[in-house]
Amino acid sequence: MFMAGGAALAAASAITSNPAHAALSFGEPVRFSWDALQAWAKAVARMPFQPPAPADPELVRPIDFDAHQQIRYRSEASIVPAPGSYPVELFHVGRYFMEPVRVFAVSDGQSREVLYDDRLFSYGEASFARALPKNTGFAGLRVMRAKGEPDWISFLGASYFRSPGETSQYGLSARGLAIDTGMAEPEEFPRFSNFWIERLDGEDGMMIYALLDSPSVAGAYRIRASRRTGVVTHVDMAVHARRDVRRLGIAPLTSM
Repeated sequence: MFMAGGAALAAASAITSNPAHAALSFGEPVRFSWDALQAWAKAVARMPFQPPAPADPELVRPIDFDAHQQIRYRSEASIVPAPGSYPVELFHVGRYFMEPVRVFAVSDGQSREVLYDDRLFSYGEASFARALPKNTGFAGLRVMRAKGEPDWISFLGASYFRSPGETSQYGLSARGLAIDTGMAEPEEFPRFSNFWIERLDGEDGMMIYALLDSPSVAGAYRIRASRRTGVVTHVDMAVHARRDVRRLGIAPLTSM
């Protein structure tokens, strides 16, 4: 669906990181657009659902809450999709976030996948997690503020994402979609399986695209996140059903 082109190499050079950290590496440049993502989601919905597979479940499962807190993304390897954009850090997989996601940086209509490397993280007392294979992938992403300050929007687990309000405090989390919530049968949790991050031109913020997938649906999401008084997110979505859904929640919010 997204085709690579030789001319993309120059555009891809706009995707930057701190040169002091050589572990951050990218895949080949590929053309990307919102229209193409919508077409891909529609095509995915016509296919049987493929459950995500952790790279090494037996090694990921021991990464419990305490171990996961030990694993930190190295700030010097932050992803900067284009000059002047906010830096992006990635989350490591763990027991509660076993299903990997793919993350792409977008600049000038070209996307490049961020490749997993254990050198992107410090592990503290969870150094056993360094043994995970190169195809492990990530658990999610967060967009950072200035150095030493917390993130201002993050995506971690299923299709959950959150941003602070006017007082810079986190409260409710948003979800991409809710399926069969409060029904007799188990609830379904659609997940964001792929992310594309891009500088938001003309505004103080980021553009985040995502592919949503589940047994019942597949969808394309475009999230314009602007930093104003708090954070304002405008979400465009195109969702296609694989099968009938009894109860569908659009723009759901949830409290832990």
